[in-house]
Amino acid sequence: MSDVMFNVEGNLLYAHKIILVNASEKFKTMLTSRSGEPVSIAQPPIIQISDVRYDIFLLILKFLYNGGFEDHEVDQKDIFELLSGANLYQLNGLLNYCEYRCSKILDLDNVVSIYIHANVYNAINLQEYCQGFILQNLVALLTYDESVRKLLFAKSLRDHDVLSGLLFTLQTRVKERSLVKSNVLMAGQPRNKQFLSQRKNQVF
Repeated sequence: MSDVMFNVEGNLLYAHKIILVNASEKFKTMLTSRSGEPVSIAQPPIIQISDVRYDIFLLILKFLYNGGFEDHEVDQKDIFELLSGANLYQLNGLLNYCEYRCSKILDLDNVVSIYIHANVYNAINLQEYCQGFILQNLVALLTYDESVRKLLFAKSLRDHDVLSGLLFTLQTRVKERSLVKSNVLMAGQPRNKQFLSQRKNQVF
């Protein structure tokens, strides 16, 4: 039997504390009393949810109970709200899912919007992915859309410097590629100068 109920936009959703408490600290705090002991199950509490829509909270519960989603279960238009809910309820698995879904649709038209959402909702992996995309397509983006220039030079994000973030990502990727190249050279033990010359001319 369920031992907790959520009232979301006038709709009741039934759940089990043991699943929610073990899912995140946010739910653990929500479902325990001030003394730290579990709330009595004699009369299942009804908890009001006003931070997310009913449809989004239902998706959150589905994710927790099923351990994921089928491909058709989440409409793309709900991803940003689901990302917000994942951040709000401190659900890293759900956050990773939303990051993956956003990365699959990233393009010149929406990279600014997705980058901003990633910053607001603490989606670090998605933020770094967007930075890589921006660096790879910087010339096209600067000539394609005024919003990119605003993002880079005018628009300030919460506790985040966009240009510094891009520079850090660029430096990190250059170091990673240089390390890979170095390891390949050491492992291969090139036999002659011609081979060395060819390696130097390769783009890493």
